[in-house]
Amino acid sequence: MSVRDRDGLLNTVADEGPWRRARRITWDIGARTVEHALDLIRTADAETNFPYCVGGLAGAALIEPLVEPTTVTLWPTAEAWRQTLMAEPSRPGAGRVTAHVAPDPVILSWGPNRDGLRIADDVQLYVDCRHAGERAIDITEAIRQRILTAR
Repeated sequence: MSVRDRDGLLNTVADEGPWRRARRITWDIGARTVEHALDLIRTADAETNFPYCVGGLAGAALIEPLVEPTTVTLWPTAEAWRQTLMAEPSRPGAGRVTAHVAPDPVILSWGPNRDGLRIADDVQLYVDCRHAGERAIDITEAIRQRILTAR
């Protein structure tokens, strides 16, 4: 199957996708850095194997290191992640996790595994980064190019 206007399709998906309806919760999981938060997620995954993926700038930085994230976007499917990570509701801050409860768990299985973490697929990373603001312009464009040139 071929799509003639990949760029137009990508922008439509970014503007209209179901992830825009995801419930967002900021958690404090005891980490003060992104690296520590990712280590805690990696450990929790090894213990539970609950579906999830890392998205946002943290996930994108694992694919294309063009940005230094301060928080982690986690796409979990269940409240069980909060319990496993011993997460407490919090305000955004360094090392915090913003959980976007995935409306469709199948999207969590499309991305690659990197460094012991499940990473969101490129389209999800593009959507997350596109909505992250000015700080994410370079990484958003790099991921967009990955998608548009993929065969």
